[in-house]
Amino acid sequence: MNYTPEISNESFYILQRIAWGMRMPASVVMDIILRIVPLIIDREKICCECRNKTICRNCPFSSENHKCSNELINMIMKKGEG
Repeated sequence: MNYTPEISNESFYILQRIAWGMRMPASVVMDIILRIVPLIIDREKICCECRNKTICRNCPFSSENHKCSNELINMIMKKGEG
């Protein structure tokens, strides 16, 4: 799915600098960041407020799919290297 989000200039500059530092395209870095977010945010709050309970089986916030931080970060970083 292609989606072009509108972000503030400050957020764009942060993303751009992270991408340069990681030597990866900004789109890959944004994907990495979004995959790390479930590790930071309270999973139960997200599930409680979710408005689409039809995708729980594939949702990274669900208790079945929630990964520990080291496992997920290693998987994401390997994807970025490829």
